[in-house]
Amino acid sequence: MYYQQQSVAQAAEHLGIPPGTVKSRTHHAVRALRGVLLTRGLTEA
Repeated sequence: MYYQQQSVAQAAEHLGIPPGTVKSRTHHAVRALRGVLLTRGLTEA
């Protein structure tokens, strides 16, 4: 997973949190975004 050309390890170091936390927060954010897009009919399941 990359965000603005940063790896999970780089993002974790920059934010001062463990890499697992970065992965977990990213996972939950993607699920929430997918749910919103589905309810608005902007993507398929």
